[in-house]
Amino acid sequence: MVIEAELIMDVICEVARDRGLMICVKNSVAGGAAVGASATAGSLLLGPIGLLIGGTAGAALASWWMQGQYVSAVSAIQAMPQDKKDELVKKVGSVLRQLDITDVATTTAMILSSSGNVQELVARELINFLSQNMKMNVIT
Repeated sequence: MVIEAELIMDVICEVARDRGLMICVKNSVAGGAAVGASATAGSLLLGPIGLLIGGTAGAALASWWMQGQYVSAVSAIQAMPQDKKDELVKKVGSVLRQLDITDVATTTAMILSSSGNVQELVARELINFLSQNMKMNVIT
């Protein structure tokens, strides 16, 4: 049976929503650098307790600075160009076809069930695609 592209896209979005996948839009490296720099400065000034204070202060600063820098994976998927969506559907569809699923109801039930490993396979393929093909930082 051929699984429709629209169903595959719906399943991808539902898995991303269920897993709470987020995409870091920008500045994640800069946030990490700010934490590291403040921890280092604190350590140099106050020793071990300065490491704690500097790291905590840097993490708080980076957290404040990074507000609004993350979007849901579903939003990122919906904003992708159509050719990238087609490529994603093709990749996830190939995983689903290997499972020899016979109908749409079975497909949806298997993928969205929390006990099955099908959701894990779809999530893994989605994360790989977003990370490697789209160069996005995915936060699970």
